[in-house]
Amino acid sequence: TDTLIQCAVRVNPSLPEVQTASGASCMAGDAVSIFVTASKNPDDGGTLNYQWYQSSSPVSEGGTAIAGANSPSYSPGTADSGYYSCVVTNNTGSMSASAASSPIFVQVTKPSVNSISVATMPAKLDYVQGDSLDPKGLRINVYYSNGSQTVIGEGFTVTPEKLEDY
Repeated sequence: TDTLIQCAVRVNPSLPEVQTASGASCMAGDAVSIFVTASKNPDDGGTLNYQWYQSSSPVSEGGTAIAGANSPSYSPGTADSGYYSCVVTNNTGSMSASAASSPIFVQVTKPSVNSISVATMPAKLDYVQGDSLDPKGLRINVYYSNGSQTVIGEGFTVTPEKLEDY
């Protein structure tokens, strides 16, 4: 007599293997991209999902989830240095298995001021002893170490503030 035995087979998702790319160095405001490479057992039928995190310290798990950062690569803002990690999750049906990348450090160097020059002289140029200097209208060219430049018309101090007898 043949006996038919039925049993449910549950496929567990394989733990993703995550390889971390090296960190990056850039100047503030430059574009930079970091990435991870992930793989899993092709026979488990799962799908890999990605979530990037940002942290001020070198941790593989934790930090702050970055909204919308759900692909193998990520282009962080470069205003400040920081650590990034990516958690890769293999989803198979209602089950999942996750692995985190090593922390990736993005070193942001802020440019220093190389030199300044006057772009536009202030509106008032005639003074007598004891008058306070009026920088209204003064605009200054600022030249940075990364080759960029900007013109500023506020946020600087003019000294001396009063014309004294020298």
